Amino acid sequence: MVSPIVMENFLRDLQYVFFRARKRWPKMRTGFCFALYGYPSRNLILKGMVGKVRDFKLEKYYELVDEKAKRLFYRGPFHNSSYESREPEAGKYGGAVRGEHYILSISGMAREHEDEAIAMVTLILHKEMNKLFPRGIAEVTGNKIFDPLYEDCRREDHSGD
Repeated sequence: MVSPIVMENFLRDLQYVFFRARKRWPKMRTGFCFALYGYPSRNLILKGMVGKVRDFKLEKYYELVDEKAKRLFYRGPFHNSSYESREPEAGKYGGAVRGEHYILSISGMAREHEDEAIAMVTLILHKEMNKLFPRGIAEVTGNKIFDPLYEDCRREDHSGD
C-alpha cells in the first residue's frame, strides 16, 4: 500500500510540472486526466484530474489513461512508453510512461508528446526515473518537449526543502 504522504507528494509533483509546462507554453491545454498504477503489481494507486478538463471529455480521457497503462503492462519490459506501441487509427496513443515502481498515464493534452513529457518529468521529480533514462525514451519517441520542460522544472526547487 502506498502511503497518503507519497500520494500527496506525487500529486504535488504532477501539478508542479503542469504549472511549469503552462508557463513555458501558455497556449497548452488547461488540464488532463491521469492514472498512477503500481508496477509490476498493476494496482491502481491514484486517478484524477489536474487543471480543468471539459466535462464531456472526462470519460474519454479516463478510458485512455487506463488503456495506455494496460498496454504498457502487457508489453512487459520491452516498452517504456505507450508511444512505442501507438496506433492512432485504432485509438491507441502515447502518454503513459513506466518508472521503477509505477506507470504514470496521462491523457488530455493536445499532443501525445505533451502527455509523455509531463509524465516523465513527474517521475524524475518523484525519483522514479534516472534523469538520463527519459532522454532515451524521448529520443526513441521523437519527443522534443521533454528536455525544455525538464530543464525548467530542474531549475526551480519546488519541494520547499
